[in-house]
Amino acid sequence: MRELDGEFLNELLDGDQEFAKELFETFEDSVRRFCEQARRAVIAQDFESARHAFHTVKGSAGSVGLLRVRDLAKEFESQSKVGAPGISIQSMEEFESLVSSGLEKLSAYRLSM
Repeated sequence: MRELDGEFLNELLDGDQEFAKELFETFEDSVRRFCEQARRAVIAQDFESARHAFHTVKGSAGSVGLLRVRDLAKEFESQSKVGAPGISIQSMEEFESLVSSGLEKLSAYRLSM
């Protein structure tokens, strides 16, 4: 599966570099905050807060074309509804690594505009 939906971004941004900069910076600020919230919630076994954080990341990632981040956030959101059986500190680290990779992809996309 592709990590970044470039076709979606091309259509959304239509070459507007200023809009891309604003959108990607807003996404980065938000996703970092909600990843930290999710991590704290998973550690505290506060599955409702974890579900909310993953739900927000899912929507935000979808709005910037980060497909793998969106899909994993969706999976973690579902797991949070049932006590997060598959979410560990290690899987959170992998998720955060995927988010970082996605941020790098967005930056490269913007530079290529």
